[in-house]
Amino acid sequence: MKYIRFCFFLLFSLLVLPNIITAKTIVEVGVDDWKPFTSKDPENRGLSGQIIEQSFNAVGIEIKFVIYPWTRCIKMVERGYLFASAPWYKTPEREKYAHFSEPISFATYRFFYKKKRMGVNFNYNKLTELKQYIIGASHDYWYIPIFHEEGLTLEFVQSETLNMKKLFIE
Repeated sequence: MKYIRFCFFLLFSLLVLPNIITAKTIVEVGVDDWKPFTSKDPENRGLSGQIIEQSFNAVGIEIKFVIYPWTRCIKMVERGYLFASAPWYKTPEREKYAHFSEPISFATYRFFYKKKRMGVNFNYNKLTELKQYIIGASHDYWYIPIFHEEGLTLEFVQSETLNMKKLFIE
């Protein structure tokens, strides 16, 4: 009987153990199409996508990028359905459920407005000066709580592209 158990253990070890040892670690990273930082194009994942992929590959982890809208990505990370999502702005609310790496890229944020409507020299010093305007916004972005605190009126759409298109409406 001991001989049979030993043979079974040996056979099991020879068949299963090599697969366990050579198994690749693959993690899913959620992104949306936000060129030049991220892209759904598998041949060019964008600046952030390339940095993420190379960083994980350097430690033997393979990345599988999955494409979802930003709101879904962040909710899936929060609920544990995705290992990671990028790139995100670090906020106290997000730090409650997610770990953040060191920054992998930097961006400058600007308001876009229609010169024809607002004038060429439109300027403001404080967000409160924008209370008279309706500002196009996208759900779950880092600036939403700040804009709400300042009492700004926001009109939400599903993407920045839709907000940009609204600027061209006469």
